[in-house]
Amino acid sequence: MKPKVSNRQRALRLDPKCMRTLLAFFWACASSGARPKQGRKHRFAGELDEILLAISDNAGITRVNRSVFGKSSATDVIALSYPALPGQAAGRAEVFVNVEPALRKAGRRGGPECELALYVAHGCDHLAGGEDYTPEQRRRMLQRERRWVLKAKALGLLAGLRAG
Repeated sequence: MKPKVSNRQRALRLDPKCMRTLLAFFWACASSGARPKQGRKHRFAGELDEILLAISDNAGITRVNRSVFGKSSATDVIALSYPALPGQAAGRAEVFVNVEPALRKAGRRGGPECELALYVAHGCDHLAGGEDYTPEQRRRMLQRERRWVLKAKALGLLAGLRAG
């Protein structure tokens, strides 16, 4: 899987190389326990050739939310997967994360790096089939994703997220 990063916001300076590494780490965590489901929005696309992490702000993610789901509101994460096209071995995916709520909630969860990492983990979890339509599903997803963020932090993957 080839991780790509597109930074479409200016509120938080981020290191693209560190973000790619973090994306690859969370995809490895999520896909190792991938669970194909027939959910309403999140269907596991199988092997992925590429995941684009699009880092956005409220305005940018609202445009995506409106375009994809018809909702005119900001959200923290949107994960989209696309099956392989004829002649391709694997599909691709996009994870849109919003830095603005990460900055607002930063004090509660260990800084903007931890909160943003949680959003990236959440997007990868959705790509791998995780669903959060019920309180129990949300609780299990959040537990799983917090474990992944703690592992990433212990490995030093969050230390260099902010660009100098």
